[in-house]
Amino acid sequence: MLSKLTFQLFAIALFALFHRTSAVSFNEPCTPTAFCDLSVGLVCENALCRCAQGPLTSQVSYNLEWDSGRGECVGQKESACVGTRQSPVPTGMKAIHCVDPLTCIQLPDMPLGVGSCINVPKVSLNGTSCTKDAFCDSSRSLVCTDGLCTCATSRRNTSPDYKLVWDVDNCVATIGAPCIGTNESPVAAGHKRIECIQDSECVQVSGQTPGVGTCVSTTTQNTATMMYSGIQIWTIMTMIAIVMYHN
Repeated sequence: MLSKLTFQLFAIALFALFHRTSAVSFNEPCTPTAFCDLSVGLVCENALCRCAQGPLTSQVSYNLEWDSGRGECVGQKESACVGTRQSPVPTGMKAIHCVDPLTCIQLPDMPLGVGSCINVPKVSLNGTSCTKDAFCDSSRSLVCTDGLCTCATSRRNTSPDYKLVWDVDNCVATIGAPCIGTNESPVAAGHKRIECIQDSECVQVSGQTPGVGTCVSTTTQNTATMMYSGIQIWTIMTMIAIVMYHN
């Protein structure tokens, strides 16, 4: 469950929506009419605006420090953060970035987009050695399996299960397998885009969340059209040959 600090942050945000107050910045005094600028991660502590500190859950806490260059509070190592590569900003929440060069990595059993600031390689490709999922490039749907970054076969808190294969530089779904992101709905709510393998497209499945589909071959119809055209040409040529023979 979310901590008391999280509920306080939401309460302050709601209060600010309905009351005209002035927002003050980092290390400035806060009063009942001068609230800390919550949009940059500040809360009132001992009458001064400070970066939020405290537990998000029993497993992870906010450990934010002021970044004067960005003008906002940013997460330190292993701090809670909001906005991962899979889900930039969950609905109803604001982004909490990590200090460079840390990356916000999705936390298990948490809403998509809520993660922890971890130092990971910029890119981890298929077959790269790893010790945990954080070392694998989740934006390419890679997870750590038996010590190697490989394409995921499922996602926590989401459905359906994936059937992904490595194709050049990304994990993609095979023909007949589930995919995320159709022409009508590029990205389904609560999911990340899962593209289809070459010469196929993601077609919406009836009854599923908009954007959740199945990979369907785009060459089947073209092949049928070519065969039909070939039969037409063969028929015409045959008729011409018959006419010339009788003449």
